[in-house]
Amino acid sequence: HHKGRNAGMAVVAAMKNRNRRNIYCTKLTAVLVILTAVLILSFPAYASTDGKDSTLTPAEKLLNQGLECASQGDFQKAVDLFTQAIKENPSLTEAYLYRGTILGQMGKTDDAVKDLSEAIKLMPELAEAYNNRGIVYCEAGKLDLGIEDFSATLKFNPNDAFAYKNRGVAYLRKGSYEAALDDFNKAIALRSNFTEAYCASGQALFRLGKTDEAI
Repeated sequence: HHKGRNAGMAVVAAMKNRNRRNIYCTKLTAVLVILTAVLILSFPAYASTDGKDSTLTPAEKLLNQGLECASQGDFQKAVDLFTQAIKENPSLTEAYLYRGTILGQMGKTDDAVKDLSEAIKLMPELAEAYNNRGIVYCEAGKLDLGIEDFSATLKFNPNDAFAYKNRGVAYLRKGSYEAALDDFNKAIALRSNFTEAYCASGQALFRLGKTDEAI
């Protein structure tokens, strides 16, 4: 129970990093480690600090309520509220992004992929949706699809250290250790204090037999 609550709080801490004037900001505004210790989800900026904001549409208010439920670890209630938001506004991209991400955490791979794909359909340059769908694919063992999505993330956000890290993890799991190491090094070049990337690069070096460098 506490694990779910903590994960939910982490999700919402990222989701709540919002900017009313630039709802679909492509800049990565928050990242977190949830699904595994090595794959990192991402979220775009989103509007509003308060579900009571009179300028919010009914769909946006439902979206905010869903985020609050997720912060309490009540993922099913959050999913239900995101679903209501989509009924109010079938074009609300974030509702698909957030619902798909939560569904992925709940282990509902097919539903998660469907939602994240819909978010991409609505906004083809939404890097965060590719990243999060890539994580869902990787957790389902579909590493090649995950790699494709992380590559798409990097197409739209070339300086995303976390996408390099995620793609490196996928390569590492696939046994492509040189490619993994290359991605981890790129992640570190973009983010010098990226502890997880340093640790992952050590794993790749170890697999390549470069134990001295790994240490």
